[in-house]
Order: sequence, then C-alpha cells, then structure tokens
Amino acid sequence: MELLQVSAVPRRQSRGQLRQFGKTRERFTHPSNRVPAVDIRLTFRIVPTVFTSTINRGPTIDSTALAVFTDLDGTLLDTNQRLLPVNRSALEQLGKDQIWRIVVTGRSLFSARRVLDPQFPIDILVTSSGAGIFRFPDEQILHSAMMEERHVQKGATLLKQLALDFMIHAPLPDNHFFKWHRSARQNADFSKRLEIYSGYHQPLPEDLVPDRSVIEWRSCANDG
Repeated sequence: MELLQVSAVPRRQSRGQLRQFGKTRERFTHPSNRVPAVDIRLTFRIVPTVFTSTINRGPTIDSTALAVFTDLDGTLLDTNQRLLPVNRSALEQLGKDQIWRIVVTGRSLFSARRVLDPQFPIDILVTSSGAGIFRFPDEQILHSAMMEERHVQKGATLLKQLALDFMIHAPLPDNHFFKWHRSARQNADFSKRLEIYSGYHQPLPEDLVPDRSVIEWRSCANDG
C-alpha cells in the first residue's frame, strides 16, 4: 500500500465514513459523535510491498486492505506523552475491523520505546521520518534507508565550510548513536540534544571516517 497524499478538507454536515476505491475519505469522528472540524482525506493505492511477504500478523494485505496513518506526539499522545483512552479505544477498534494501524514519527526506535509499551495497539511503526519501518511490537525491520559513505563525506565537508553544527547517526536500529561536529558559536538546541542523549554520542573525528551505513543527517542552525 502506497500513501499518495494526506489532506484536510472543510467540515461537512454529514457524518460517518465515505469510501471509494483508490481515494478514501476518512471522517474521524469523536465517540461523542460531534462532527470534526475537518475531514482527513487519505489518497493511496495498493502496490506490492515488503509487507506482503514479511508480515504474518495483523490485517490481511489484498486489494481491499485499508490503513490509517497517524503521527505520534501531539496526535495519539497527550502533552504527558501518554496514549489517551479515547485514542486507545479507536486504535483497538481499527484492529478489530482489520484495518492496518501505522504510526509515522520523527522519533528513532530508541526514542519511540520511551513512549510505546508492547501493548500499544498498532501494527507498523515508521521511525526517523521514514528511514526505518518496523513490525510492531516485535520490532522486526521491514525496511531501512541509508546514505552512501561518499555522500556523507561530501555533506560533512560542505557543512563544515558553512560553519554549521551537524550530527551523523549510526544505521538502524541503532541510530540513537551518533557523532557530531559543532562550530564555536552557541547553539542551545544542539546542546540540549547532546544532553538528552548523553552517553550515546562522541565528537566527529576531523578526518571523518564514519561507518559505511550511515542513515541520517541532522543539521542545526547556530543561535545568534
């Protein structure tokens, strides 16, 4: 299944769900039956994917398969990073209806583990903004994307010339480990990230010889 587009359209007076093959308009209605402010329109097509041969649990993949793609922080989770009961109930109902529950997040797998327990009711976890796709909850890797070493070398050289702070992350599923380079100027966001991931990073050597499978860049602009 390939997601082509996600868009919000103005609220309509009708309730419930409107579906048609190829384009699916999902009306997300609160259990109180209050009409939402917008409809969320998911446009997708069924295509051969890694899911067809590697997933042996969850809903069936065929020409009628349906899926819900959702963010994690600020969507399923509240400000305390907890799954709201109403959201848990909705996810559990989707599972009963044989609809794939797919979370897409900017978090790494390591970071996602901090807020997802093994009973979290989803089927697929997409991490690092698409760099990794995992079956849930057993965390089997279904797909990962990596940069080639030559691109890393060229990118690091350019970022150094521009006096930008940056990090080079290890391959999935261990991309919470990283090496970093920073300029002499202050960068509060960069410093905060180093503090959060204390023990999982080290300075980047000047000659830059990273692991062959580097998958993710993170560049941070300097303050001031």
